[in-house]
Amino acid sequence: MPTDHDKYLVPELTADNYVDWIVKMKSVLKAKELYQLVIGKEPLKGRGDDGKVTDLDHSLRLDKAHALIITRIHSSVSGRVRKNGGDDCPKKLWSNIIEFGASKKQANVFKAWYRLMHLPLRADNIQSFTSQFWDAIAVLQSLDASIDENILGHIILMKIPNELSHVRNSLIASGTSSLIEVTYEVVLEMLDSQSKADSSGPAAKPSNDNHTVDDSATALLTQRCPPGKHLKSATHSESRCFSIHPELLKKYRDQLNDRINDPEAHFTSVSSIQPVCGLTEGPGDPTASLLAQAELLSLDEISDGHESECSLL
Repeated sequence: MPTDHDKYLVPELTADNYVDWIVKMKSVLKAKELYQLVIGKEPLKGRGDDGKVTDLDHSLRLDKAHALIITRIHSSVSGRVRKNGGDDCPKKLWSNIIEFGASKKQANVFKAWYRLMHLPLRADNIQSFTSQFWDAIAVLQSLDASIDENILGHIILMKIPNELSHVRNSLIASGTSSLIEVTYEVVLEMLDSQSKADSSGPAAKPSNDNHTVDDSATALLTQRCPPGKHLKSATHSESRCFSIHPELLKKYRDQLNDRINDPEAHFTSVSSIQPVCGLTEGPGDPTASLLAQAELLSLDEISDGHESECSLL
């Protein structure tokens, strides 16, 4: 039959786990209806059936509380918490433990802040980061540490990697609105939403090499992808993404440039090019098409490889 300790999984108190231990032990004592007794807030007197006030006998419950606590204290700290009657009285034992924790409180606050500030955030560990961040906040709250929600929100913004720059920019933009306050809760929720969107987004369709032409206008239909990364939610395939294949964009522009310089030689090729991003040509007017495509070439220095030609237009 499992014991109370096996059931509740309370660790032994050491010099390094006071915060975690005190929370779990409080929960166990409350579940056993012993916490108020241990902290001295349970009545010592009561009125009997005859209406007389008598002393209440808590001896058995006190012994049970003492057993629950003393058996979950490591030998390395037992001498410090069993002093002044802590060997026999659970109230004194609990008081000594609280005193022991207070002596280490500032050190624990420093450790908690250090761990929170040094949590790594990457594009592939958003869920893990979010979970660890909430745990760190809970530890700081248990230590009565002062927490500025806005400062923590901006600290997370500083941690967001370049792969998630679109999330950071969206948060910064929302911060300019008087209706939205950028707190750590808002940032964590948006990161969590981004993680779920990435994991549930449609997989990129494989390209069909039999029907792919290097100078196809569909190569320009590229959504805004971060530098060097292809978004799973993008409608274009990874093989046609300019963010990871900038040579495709350069090749396409070179071909367009050649056709503009010699439109008559390439008339048949130009007429077969599909309209790009809403740019259409009138019937029998290849010059208009060339001019429209020349506008695309004029933007060559503006694009940095991760913005689509459509978005620039």
